[in-house]
Amino acid sequence: MKKFIAIGLILLAPWTQANNARQTVYQIESASHRGDTQSLKSIETHEDQFAEAFRLYQLASHAMAKLAYKESLNYLERAVPILERQIERETQNADAHALLAAIYGWIAGQKPESATVYGPLSHQLIAAAQEINGKDPQVNLLSGIIKFHTPEAYGGSKQEALKLFEKAIKAYESADDAGWGRADAYVWRALILRELGKTHRAQEDLTTALNIAPEYGWAKFLRQSF
Repeated sequence: MKKFIAIGLILLAPWTQANNARQTVYQIESASHRGDTQSLKSIETHEDQFAEAFRLYQLASHAMAKLAYKESLNYLERAVPILERQIERETQNADAHALLAAIYGWIAGQKPESATVYGPLSHQLIAAAQEINGKDPQVNLLSGIIKFHTPEAYGGSKQEALKLFEKAIKAYESADDAGWGRADAYVWRALILRELGKTHRAQEDLTTALNIAPEYGWAKFLRQSF
């Protein structure tokens, strides 16, 4: 009997680890939505590489919002080797490819001298992520963010970004638990809809985002400012 229990525990271990990592990412996302940087700094990621890189990515976002550019860049550069190691080990991890692509693109924007290196790497990685799993909502969300921020001369497009956010939203809506980023997809689509003069639809997206994540500070700010 003990032998069967031991075998069962061994078989359950990978599922338990994956579930714990997923819950950690949700915890990071929740703290980020609240603007709780102190919690973000103290959350234990238990050596889960994606969760740790995601935590640093969220900290970089909040530092950027405060115009703390050096602090933001520091978080991003700390995340790079973590994700590079993960991709070396998990060559089919679409989310890790997409997150690293977004971070490379962000660094290229903050450090123009690095753009000739990180810009092409960002495009290569997001293309790889799409090839691995083009239906993944997080991959499409991050692809849209990259398209949104990339200058048109280098392949950026608000219209293409809009299509990617819509693709991400459809994937989120068709799954019971599609993971992190669902509220963000609506917020990013709202930003483009506002630029297109579709303010009412943008407001609807922001309301949906707040129904998903009631404490989402960025969504609250945008809804008040539209």
